[in-house]
Amino acid sequence: MCLISFCTHIPSRRAALHPGSTDKGWLNKSAMQIAETGKPVKWSTPLGLPCVQPYTKNKRYNVMTPVQGVSLSCPAPEMPVNKRKQSTAFPPNFIHSQDSTHMLMTAIECYHAGIPFAAVHDSFWTLPCHVDEMDSIIREQFILMYSFDVLKQLKESFEAYNPEVKFGDLPDSDNSILTVSETLNTSSVENCPLSSQN
Repeated sequence: MCLISFCTHIPSRRAALHPGSTDKGWLNKSAMQIAETGKPVKWSTPLGLPCVQPYTKNKRYNVMTPVQGVSLSCPAPEMPVNKRKQSTAFPPNFIHSQDSTHMLMTAIECYHAGIPFAAVHDSFWTLPCHVDEMDSIIREQFILMYSFDVLKQLKESFEAYNPEVKFGDLPDSDNSILTVSETLNTSSVENCPLSSQN
């Protein structure tokens, strides 16, 4: 729902995160700068929850069995970070952290409103008699979350965790303006260019 709402209801930075976009390039480059220091990429969600990418280089283990020896290669926490994976995995992981934050905010508000709430990934469910009210809550929480510059907040989070790194300027974007009235009043999610790319 978040992805569909995001690209349908507001012209946002989120819709620009395609391969080759300047936003995705900034995310990849910043993640690589962090990985070059030997640390994993770490950031905070809008709710303040820390996220850490666990990707390290593989460690080889030799296991002897009664039949034969087996060599296993597994990531291990004591190994150096996998710089390439830290960089390439960050943009989708960041988007997932935003989606899960929106889901948590929606779940909390539904709880306060006495609305039964269930979710799987980005699908939000309730009883038919509560659909309209839940729809309003989804949009309100979406607006609350994206009424500020998400990438600016991310950069501040990066700088707090990595004071030794000089991150590049955020890319210019005319697409970061939240159109509140459109988000609250739009009832259709058709013709969304990202709706099938979840």
